[in-house]
Amino acid sequence: MATSPNSSANPEPLRSVYTQNLLDILQQCGISLVVSTYQAGKLIVIRAEEKTINTHFRMFKQPMGIAADHEKIALGTAYEVWEFRNVPAVAQKLDPPTLHDACYLPAIAHYWGY
Repeated sequence: MATSPNSSANPEPLRSVYTQNLLDILQQCGISLVVSTYQAGKLIVIRAEEKTINTHFRMFKQPMGIAADHEKIALGTAYEVWEFRNVPAVAQKLDPPTLHDACYLPAIAHYWGY
């Protein structure tokens, strides 16, 4: 049985490609983006970090809808609804200091069968 290139024990790290104006847009608006990739099973946080874009990937089973504000993020997946809460005290402890203004941690998860 053939294996896919992504099924190796040491898969290649995820990378992102973006247009140069994305950095300017994120910085001018003072925002980050949260994107779901249903087929790839990833939740991606995209943010400006000095003179580049930082992308943070997390795995979920078929992530779909997202709702967010400054205090929480809700994510609907194939069989769950996750709620993440911003914990500013944790953000202040992340390295390097003063880089992170928010840290969303899992608070509630609702599950259902299929």
